[in-house]
Amino acid sequence: MALTLAEEAAPASEFLRLRTSVGDIIARIDNMLQDNIYKDHPGLDGMKTDL
Repeated sequence: MALTLAEEAAPASEFLRLRTSVGDIIARIDNMLQDNIYKDHPGLDGMKTDL
């Protein structure tokens, strides 16, 4: 929702910078969560896929 509002209110260049930053934050959180899961459950590591 925040990105939708920002897209409507901000200039295109600022919106693209914000969207990239949000994507980077989501990716970092995802990696951190996966790392913690695999640390706590090493048997799942074989199921991990490299993209």
